[in-house]
Amino acid sequence: MAFCKYCGKKLEEGEYCGCEESVAAAAASLEAAIEAPAEEVPDPMEMYIDPVENVPDPDAMEEGYIKPLEEDVPDPLEKAEKKEKKHKEKREKKHKEGKHKSGEKSAPPVQERKRHDNTAETAALPSKKKGGYLKGSLLFIGIVLALLLLTFMLMKILTGGYKSPVINMEKGITRCRSERIIEAIVPESRITEVKNDLIAEDGKWKDVTDDLDEYLEGIRDLLRDGGDKPKAEIKIVDKDKVTGSNLKSIRKAFDSIEEEVGKAYKLKLEINYAGRNGRFNVYSVKLKGSGWILFADEKTSDKLCMIFRDEIDSFGREVVRMARGYNDSLSKFGWKTAFDMFGIDTDSSSSEVETVE
Repeated sequence: MAFCKYCGKKLEEGEYCGCEESVAAAAASLEAAIEAPAEEVPDPMEMYIDPVENVPDPDAMEEGYIKPLEEDVPDPLEKAEKKEKKHKEKREKKHKEGKHKSGEKSAPPVQERKRHDNTAETAALPSKKKGGYLKGSLLFIGIVLALLLLTFMLMKILTGGYKSPVINMEKGITRCRSERIIEAIVPESRITEVKNDLIAEDGKWKDVTDDLDEYLEGIRDLLRDGGDKPKAEIKIVDKDKVTGSNLKSIRKAFDSIEEEVGKAYKLKLEINYAGRNGRFNVYSVKLKGSGWILFADEKTSDKLCMIFRDEIDSFGREVVRMARGYNDSLSKFGWKTAFDMFGIDTDSSSSEVETVE
């Protein structure tokens, strides 16, 4: 609790009295502070004494001698390096003594660390965390590649080999893709030869396959007669490995086109297409340096003629007539019509047809 020293008024904490005496006293105190002379601040340049000129003479000694700065002031970095070097020498000495006592060969001394900024080099080195992430990524990629390779091998086993030309033929007929059919029945070397000839003549392989696709679509439209697009289904019912004289006769047939036969299988196929179904024999032949293709003999042709006799009689002439517009593309493989493409010899269809065993 406080009271005004002039009027005796009771004042709260931090409160100032407003009486005339208190106000007059406060004004007088402020005026006296303003009129008081300012304290002079010494100029630092006037107080500075150059150590070079600060030589011991009588005048300087009388005014106040200042000792010049020492020239050999120890560098903190050099001091730290010396200290570190001493510690390193002690560690090496202790290490050598321990190795000498235990009879082991002393390890090479630790290379002295250079005092320089190696931030960039440190940033270039992968951290432990980053290295772990990289190893994990590589492991994941390796697992994925292994799974893809396994899948590819399984597909090769299940769909490759002697089955591959049958699958190509089935898809080629259903989708009207002549390239599939060509791969199923024409040796790879012959396909390459045709492609090279086209390049030499400024032609395109795609133009040939597009022409044949269009031809096959025209035949498919004849067969469906406005109905749904027919789908081909070809199943392998039986398989026998070809040996002996039968294999020799197949090799002789391919000798004429300079192809070497490795092995062959006789396949009994069941075909279902455009409402017709039946079974016939065909050979799946492995050519050395090439792939598997289908090889049809006279018996195969006769059986196919018997299965599709109605279609041949009804649309045979139209198929031949349509082929004239695609003669250039068909002749690349020695074909005249689609019958030749599928190994059907319509000229000998009138001969007696032998049944399949």
